[in-house]
Amino acid sequence: MRSFSQLVLAALCLVGGVLATDLPRDGGLSPPQPAPGKAYYTVFPKSGTDVSTTGDFIKEVVGTQDLLPWSDVSDQLMHWTVEATLDQVSQLQDNSGIDHVTEFDPPAPPANTRRIRDTQVPY
Repeated sequence: MRSFSQLVLAALCLVGGVLATDLPRDGGLSPPQPAPGKAYYTVFPKSGTDVSTTGDFIKEVVGTQDLLPWSDVSDQLMHWTVEATLDQVSQLQDNSGIDHVTEFDPPAPPANTRRIRDTQVPY
């Protein structure tokens, strides 16, 4: 009987650990944070600019390959979102292919809405 109780207790601890790892650590209400000394910015290209050349320039300045481009429904680039320092933003603003750069505060992600469903477990 004692070994059965220990087995049940071990199983419950394992299940509890698995469930706990699925919980958001901050309640799911905090927006992502940029690296120290950086902020998120939205970079808008000038109309008619070569977005490939401008995108390459941005990648070189901020040191990343992922610019998080946003396109409209007709697949036209609207802007990029980047993580940058103030010095990098100054460099971006001086580029002839960039219309303007604005700081971007990401919204808080939605609260975790997953729920455990009542399902029958086959035995």
